[in-house]
Amino acid sequence: MEILTERDDSIRKIVLSGRLDTESSQELCPRVCNLMTDQPMLISLKKCNYISSAGVRALLVIAREAKEKGIKLRFSDAQPMVYDVLDMIGFLPLIEYRDTAAEAEAELL
Repeated sequence: MEILTERDDSIRKIVLSGRLDTESSQELCPRVCNLMTDQPMLISLKKCNYISSAGVRALLVIAREAKEKGIKLRFSDAQPMVYDVLDMIGFLPLIEYRDTAAEAEAELL
């Protein structure tokens, strides 16, 4: 998995690329949590082509950490297979998911 970060004046954007599985989720959580500041965050799943149960847990850990720190966080743009997994387990409302980055950004500003 590749974790691409971009920061503009108002939102920190993170794009997850590749497989979010057991191995990559162990890297993802600390790396994203270390990027948390008082700035809102958007995590795009548009390049994430696979998610395991460990990957789902990683997203939940990140969402909880952001909530504890009072950081506004949205997830967006999941590919159909990843979206279906998250939807099937009832996970989308728990992580503040939006269909598009534009939708998520509008809420974060």
